[in-house]
Amino acid sequence: MSEFLTPEGKNKIEQELGSLEEERLKVVKVIEEAVEKGDVSDNSDFFFATDERQRIEGKIEELRNLLKSAELVGEGGQRDKVSIGSKVEIRVGDKMMVYNIVGSEEADPAHNRISYQSPLGQALFDKKVGEQAEMNAPGGSVSFEILNIE
Repeated sequence: MSEFLTPEGKNKIEQELGSLEEERLKVVKVIEEAVEKGDVSDNSDFFFATDERQRIEGKIEELRNLLKSAELVGEGGQRDKVSIGSKVEIRVGDKMMVYNIVGSEEADPAHNRISYQSPLGQALFDKKVGEQAEMNAPGGSVSFEILNIE
């Protein structure tokens, strides 16, 4: 299944990629300086830097592959039903909540950005304003109403 990114998520990943590429340059410099000094068999900075470079290279490759393969979806999604990119206002009992539905790479529940694959995301997906939905939660079933979709 494809991964989905909003423009905001794509921008965040591109920034992370840029930071990692800068970090990689610094690590490569440490490695080169250690090699220039001669015998690296006892140089802990050299071994740490080579491990760090390997970690950075792996993350860079992962992010590049994600950017290459992800499907870009617009913020705001569809307005008639909940989809990836939608901002959804729901009512649970007497509480109002707003969530952004995003791909799993962008999910950040602490900031109300939930994956369309999460239990709540699945319960909301394809619902229309005024519809009721239900989700199984650890404390039991939770019912809610979709109030608005942007």
